[in-house]
Amino acid sequence: MDKLLGFFSGLEQAIRHLLSGAVVVALWLLSRYEPLGVVSWAERNQLMAAVAVIIVGMTAYTAYRIIFWNIADRLAWQFGSSAPALHPADRYSIAYAWFLRWRQSDKLAEPVSRYLWYRWASAHFTLVLGVALVLAACFKDEGSFVASYPCRTALLGLLAVIFGVWQCVFLFGVEWALQQAEEKPPHKDVAIEAYYLWESEGRPEGRSMEYWSRAEERLRWRGRPDAVRGGVQAQSPPSGTGQGAGTAEPLSWPTDLRKNEPPGTT
Repeated sequence: MDKLLGFFSGLEQAIRHLLSGAVVVALWLLSRYEPLGVVSWAERNQLMAAVAVIIVGMTAYTAYRIIFWNIADRLAWQFGSSAPALHPADRYSIAYAWFLRWRQSDKLAEPVSRYLWYRWASAHFTLVLGVALVLAACFKDEGSFVASYPCRTALLGLLAVIFGVWQCVFLFGVEWALQQAEEKPPHKDVAIEAYYLWESEGRPEGRSMEYWSRAEERLRWRGRPDAVRGGVQAQSPPSGTGQGAGTAEPLSWPTDLRKNEPPGTT
């Protein structure tokens, strides 16, 4: 079964590269003054033409993905709007490696994983199409088909880029929400952990939301290897509190935490 899934995954990538190459080559021909010579050669050498189209598609798609990974993914991580940002690492490579393990794990249902795969593929193809249209409008030959409609070609390309970016932002948010929901620790454990933090720092007032968020983060990464967690240390509850991990109701803590409710819900 795994081999069959691997075969279809490879077939999908080949089709994606072929479509990307076909779009790039078609727009390049439409922006040339005399494309018939290339078309005639392709008719005489169909196999070589198909290989050339695939190579162009792989080159264009690979270049786009490298740029996307190094710019869009990193920016989304820095601004905390993608799933890798849920990892408290100070290096993007560590956070992204952790995200990849989650993305390929059994925690994500197969239908959901396939849905995200196709949505990302559509978004990436739309961006490749938009960039190709804009480049064709900018580097056209006089007398070519694109030269007859330069503004429309550029506008269509910009619309495709905007739609592709919007889809990427949407999918970043979906993956972030899915992973946050799966990694969220039990409610009661968060309440007890927040109490320990609050008491260890002198029981200050008006900081319930801060302690609740810190408790969630500590519990989320507790038990992970330090190399994976980016150096986040799992600390034990402060001594002298008189409360054990299984205590149901700690004493003398803020009302919203004492009720085992998230801050701000009362």
